[in-house]
Amino acid sequence: MAAQEGLHRIRLVGKAILVLGLFLDAIALVGCLTASLFHESPWTTGFAPFGIALSMIGAGILLAAWIIEGFALPPRPPHE
Repeated sequence: MAAQEGLHRIRLVGKAILVLGLFLDAIALVGCLTASLFHESPWTTGFAPFGIALSMIGAGILLAAWIIEGFALPPRPPHE
């Protein structure tokens, strides 16, 4: 049971980091679109590298949790 709880917490952290990264990417995209509409400089593009990096880290954590889950949990019987 401890392995399941630990993997659940790892997945929760991975999802939170992924969502934060995607949110920063969305802010950068919306800022670029509004800046092009109003002919201003896109000051929100600074969020994009952090958002991309956080998205990659979150996806990596989720992938690692998925792989660890395959080794940590007992095999399930096949469906009949």
